[in-house]
Amino acid sequence: MRILFVGHSPFLPEVKRGGERNTDQFCKGLQALGHRPAVGAGLMSHGLVGKWASLRLRLGDRYRPVRDEFSGYPVYRCWNVDRALDAILDDFKPEIVVVQSWIRTVARCLERKIPTIYYVHAANEPVDPCTDAIRRDTLWMTVSRFAAIHNGAAHGLDFHIVPPLVDPAIYRVSRHVRRDATFVGLQNFKGGERVIQLARACPDIPFLIFDNITRDLPGWSGMNAAELRAAARALPNVTLRPPADNADSIYGTTKVLLAPSRGLETWGRVASEAQINGIPVLASDRGGLPEAVGDGGICLDYDAPLETWVAEFLKLWRDDAYYARLSEQALTHARRPEFQPQRIIEHFMELATAHIARA
Repeated sequence: MRILFVGHSPFLPEVKRGGERNTDQFCKGLQALGHRPAVGAGLMSHGLVGKWASLRLRLGDRYRPVRDEFSGYPVYRCWNVDRALDAILDDFKPEIVVVQSWIRTVARCLERKIPTIYYVHAANEPVDPCTDAIRRDTLWMTVSRFAAIHNGAAHGLDFHIVPPLVDPAIYRVSRHVRRDATFVGLQNFKGGERVIQLARACPDIPFLIFDNITRDLPGWSGMNAAELRAAARALPNVTLRPPADNADSIYGTTKVLLAPSRGLETWGRVASEAQINGIPVLASDRGGLPEAVGDGGICLDYDAPLETWVAEFLKLWRDDAYYARLSEQALTHARRPEFQPQRIIEHFMELATAHIARA
C-alpha cells in the first residue's frame, strides 16, 4: 500500500522532535511489511539536507516540492505545503494519506477522493472548520486515551487510539551507568522551571539537561528559555548539553528521567524511551503522561509544593528497594504487548485498510 504522511513542519534531519521520529519509525515499520510510505513536509533550510533542498527550490519553482530519499523512503520538502500538496499527491499517488497537521489538508485530500486519516498528536489540535463531510469521511486517530477524550469531547469526534511507535532496538542503551537525573527539552511548557528548582534543592545530585528546544511556545508565564539556560549554567551540579541523536547519549547515564510538564502532553515519548532501559520516571500528572508512565514511575500534580516534588525525587533517588521496584515496573510497562512496534503497525494497517474499504 502507498501511504503518504503529511505535516507542515520540517522533517528529519532538519528537525528531530518526537513527532518526526515517530513518523520515521512508522515509515520504516511499514516498509518492513512491504508497504511504500512517503512523507510530505515543510522546510527551513537547516543542515546539509535542508540547504540542499532550499538551493534546489531557489533554482526553480519555489512552490514545487523537492523529493529525496535520504531517510530510506521518499520525502517531499517544500516551502509551502498547501501549495505543493497537489504536486506531491500527483507524483506519489497515495492510496491513503495520513495528515498530521491542519484540517485544511484533510479537506483537500478528500476533494481529491483520497481516503484520509487525521492523526492528532497534540491537545487542542485545531480541527475547524470541520464540515459534516469531513467528519463523516475522515478516520480520526490519536495517540492516547487522554487525547481521544480531550480532543473528541471538544469537537464531538470519535478517535481511534494508535500510540507512539518507540522501537526498543533503537532506544536500548549499550552500557548503562545510573548516575544522572535527566531532563530533555529546556522549556517552561516541558517543566523546565520545576527541574531547575529541583536541581537547586538537591545540590549533591548531578542533573543532565538537554536543551533541544529552539524557541519558546507563546503564552507561558515564568522563566523563558534564555533564563532557564542561564539558570542551568549557573548551577554546579547541572550539565547542559545540546540535542542528542542517540539513546546512549541521553539514557546511558540516566538514573531517573524527569518529565514535569506544565502543558497537556498527549503522551510523553521520553518516558517510554527511558522505560525501555528500566529507568523510572518522575512526571507531572498532566495530559497523557500518566498513560505513558504507568506504574513505572511517579506522577505528581505540577502545582504541588516544591517540597512534595523534592521528597518524592529524593525517595526515588536514595531508597534502593523503592527504586529497584519502580525500575522493574518500568521494564514491564515498556514490554506490554499492545505497545510493541509490530502490534502498533498492524493495528494501524487494520484501521487504514478498513477505512479504504469504506471509502
